[in-house]
Amino acid sequence: MKLSTLSTWNPARELDELVHRFSKFLGQLPLGQSRSGNGTGESLTLVDWIPPVDITEDPKSYSIKMDMPEVSREDVKVTVKNGALEITGERKAAKEEKDETQHRVERISGTFTRIFTLPEDVEASGVKAECRDGVLRVTLPKSAQASPKQLNVPVQ
Repeated sequence: MKLSTLSTWNPARELDELVHRFSKFLGQLPLGQSRSGNGTGESLTLVDWIPPVDITEDPKSYSIKMDMPEVSREDVKVTVKNGALEITGERKAAKEEKDETQHRVERISGTFTRIFTLPEDVEASGVKAECRDGVLRVTLPKSAQASPKQLNVPVQ
């Protein structure tokens, strides 16, 4: 017996297959799949994708960095309302070119929404966002009134 290919075990792929089989057994679609509506061309998407974020804080502001490769700034919306920061957007699916054949497409496309509750010391009117090199950077400045003051507490 000759072994012609070596296959690397991928536990994430095994888990994905298990979720797919279990969802099929229950008559549901697995996460990331969509089902057509009532013939109107509308579809219900259960989950598209969730871009990962890093949230940091310094004495003057909070900072959110969100990875959004191949998402144009025109497809991103940042909103501050009711004490929350909402980031929505869409990564469009790659289109197959005339002279190419897609053999595997693993990168997730679709819409996303991330909502973050803002700390009370955020100055909402000063929030800034920029998108560069596939990373969205949102800066949330802290209010001047909320800056911590040092208090010397006597020890009794």
